[in-house]
Amino acid sequence: MTRIVTSGTPNLTLLNTFDLVIISRSVPSGDYQDPPETAAWHSLGTPTMILGGYVLRASRLGFMTGNNIPDTAGPVSLNVTNPSHPIFPGIALDANKTMVNLYADIVAFNDISQRGISVITDPVASGGTALATIGTDGDPAFGGTVIAEWRAGATMSNGSADKLGGSRLIFLTGSRENSGLTSEGAGIFDLAADGQKLFLNAVAYAATLPRSQTTPPPVQPPAQPQADPRGIAWISFHSADNRPSGAAATAGFTNAVDVACTDLLKRNGYSVTRIVTSGTPNATLLNGFGLVIISRSVPSADYQDPPETAAWHGIKAPTLILGGYVLRANRMGFVTGNNIPDTVGPVNLNVNDPAHPIFAGIALDASKTMVNPYADVVMYNDIVQRGISVNSDPVSEGGVVLATIGTVDDPAYGGTVITEWKAGAVMSNASADTVAGKRLVFLTGSRENSGLTAEGAGIYDLQPDGAKMFLNAVKYLLGAPPAPSSKFDRIVRNANGSLTITWSGGSTLQSTPALTSTAWTPVAGATSPYTVTFSAATGFYRLASP
Repeated sequence: MTRIVTSGTPNLTLLNTFDLVIISRSVPSGDYQDPPETAAWHSLGTPTMILGGYVLRASRLGFMTGNNIPDTAGPVSLNVTNPSHPIFPGIALDANKTMVNLYADIVAFNDISQRGISVITDPVASGGTALATIGTDGDPAFGGTVIAEWRAGATMSNGSADKLGGSRLIFLTGSRENSGLTSEGAGIFDLAADGQKLFLNAVAYAATLPRSQTTPPPVQPPAQPQADPRGIAWISFHSADNRPSGAAATAGFTNAVDVACTDLLKRNGYSVTRIVTSGTPNATLLNGFGLVIISRSVPSADYQDPPETAAWHGIKAPTLILGGYVLRANRMGFVTGNNIPDTVGPVNLNVNDPAHPIFAGIALDASKTMVNPYADVVMYNDIVQRGISVNSDPVSEGGVVLATIGTVDDPAYGGTVITEWKAGAVMSNASADTVAGKRLVFLTGSRENSGLTAEGAGIYDLQPDGAKMFLNAVKYLLGAPPAPSSKFDRIVRNANGSLTITWSGGSTLQSTPALTSTAWTPVAGATSPYTVTFSAATGFYRLASP
């Protein structure tokens, strides 16, 4: 057996050399979501077993026709549709073809019960044969499919209607993480004795299934980001506005957690390119942008070790940093310590230099404190999130503090919120790195509350004056946004036939069913880049300036 780390771009040549591929419950469904990813996984010719329900949904690989996925709540047995199938020898069944003994049960980690098996209750996709379902009456997942199989050539129920390149067997097992445990803690072993026997039978059966003799279709790799000298590189967990990270999607987010911030920039005419956070940033790419913004929605561990801090401090492009955790002395060292309380309610800022361009148009009182609030705590799923995480230690050498928390009774009172450094400043981390370009800290974005994944941090929390200051800060580093353009910057045809359109400036994408029509209407929710999927109806697109 060989372990291979999950990926949205699987090595098909390697995987097709094995007798059997098993996709564990312990994978992020975000690796099995976008058209290039689903096309790659479905083209695999090797027989494949899949243990987790989340990747099967219609919004992912499409083995099921919907996305309803309750968790089992206790010990469960299976109802078997075909007892003579090779998976079920040696398994005692009652007169209703339900297992006499248990299939699986709830498990615990650190003395906390985890959630059960995530079982999809929608019908299976075309060509699928359901072999066993949850047979425990009263369980939330009762009747949901646990074991099913498909042969090569079956058409999936995802948006791309992919065809399978080989045989597939789903065999659901493994816990779902409970509140407070990372989604990477999903997949704890939960099978009872008869469940284990079924699993071994399934592996023996799947390994003998015929291999596909067809050549998998070519898979177009995801488009690589392109530098934009007048644009913004947005560094985040989330690879696209409508594509939250795996853990965030599991937590219920349908868009990037920090999408409101990028939407604000786009509405004001800025071109924004999302780039997934990494401890090994592509300096050549990032230096090709007019501004780099490191979102609050990043893991501080990408900004921790000496090679990582050296790489990030080596970026020459002006950089705006929104989160306090990456600033600590044990990370990038913009501050001299690691104390970082969260704000607990609405806060105003005390401004040290009212003449600075960031504070243009902001009303201040006689003490140079904002008259109106800067930010407030926010909610997600009816749960109040923690506020802005504010470093309370002094800033590192060369830092000029522009604004601090000015709300006296807040735990973060006096902590630095807006500070800038010039190129050449020396940081307070262990490596004493020197920054290669201008840096501006502008703290904003929620901290996840207990029970929400850390990839749910960075929810938009700015009040109107805070939003004005944020745009002022971007303009200060990058300049005013470019004038709206009536020309598309780039049009790319994707492997599934769709088109991805990119444009800059504040123009609005419009469409019409016929060129002879004078009725051009804005495309609802369209921001650059925008993907046009083809249907039976003809459509034409243009850009309109405000």
